[in-house]
Amino acid sequence: GFGGSVLRDVIQYVDRIILPYRPSHVVVHSGDEELSRGMTGDQIFAAYQDLVTMIHLDHPQARITWIAMKPSPALWQHADVMRAVNDRAKDFARGDRRLQYVDVFTPMLTAGGTPREELFSEDNLHLNAQGYALWSEILSRYVER
Repeated sequence: GFGGSVLRDVIQYVDRIILPYRPSHVVVHSGDEELSRGMTGDQIFAAYQDLVTMIHLDHPQARITWIAMKPSPALWQHADVMRAVNDRAKDFARGDRRLQYVDVFTPMLTAGGTPREELFSEDNLHLNAQGYALWSEILSRYVER
């Protein structure tokens, strides 16, 4: 992806930014920008499914990992949508050995079930160094497989 992009932008440029590189593994994280633009959970998940289809048409054995939508304080009013998209991505991955789902959502919550604000920069949307350290720890278990 690229700054400010949504999955539909990635799809538009898939033949330039993904397919020519013959990826064996594609890692996808999206949703924040889509939510801030008013997209629905159905639209976000449909775009993910479309991206998976496009990648697998060209590279049938490519692994694709969906990093869960993160529980950012700035978008917390959309928590139910985030959970629903994450649940659908998790279920989608169960049906295909080439797909993985990585839960970063749950480890980013407090014991009370709200976002851990110490993981975010001042805008309450983007991760800070502590947030990226947590993601690195979580993701390393999936990418190394």
